[in-house]
Amino acid sequence: MHTVMPELNTEIKDTHVVNKASGRLAAEEFVSFISGHIDQWAGKAVLWDISDLDLTEVASDDLRNYAHDTAAIVEVNRAGERTAIYAPHDLQFGMAKAYTAFAENAAISIRYEVFRDIDEAMVWLNES
Repeated sequence: MHTVMPELNTEIKDTHVVNKASGRLAAEEFVSFISGHIDQWAGKAVLWDISDLDLTEVASDDLRNYAHDTAAIVEVNRAGERTAIYAPHDLQFGMAKAYTAFAENAAISIRYEVFRDIDEAMVWLNES
């Protein structure tokens, strides 16, 4: 089995940001990445592409903790803005949907939507 090295990248465009996550990443790596980049995302829609992310060892408690750990920083920088999560595979899709529920429970006001189709995600991001 080929293992993808863990990686997080961000591409900032005029109206949106594309974040690509791949490999097997710990929640702490995501929190650190978001903390270091989120101020650049203010006022922009964000697409998270998790199509190459290995979530096989992520538990629901990890998602709940991640939502709690990022709540304060995302509310300061992106309250009420849109974030689309591109998750084409069943495990990714289900985990992303669970995360959005945990984010709502953590009082994160970002408007999340999970998509299996990246083009649909971009259309949703560009809606006003």
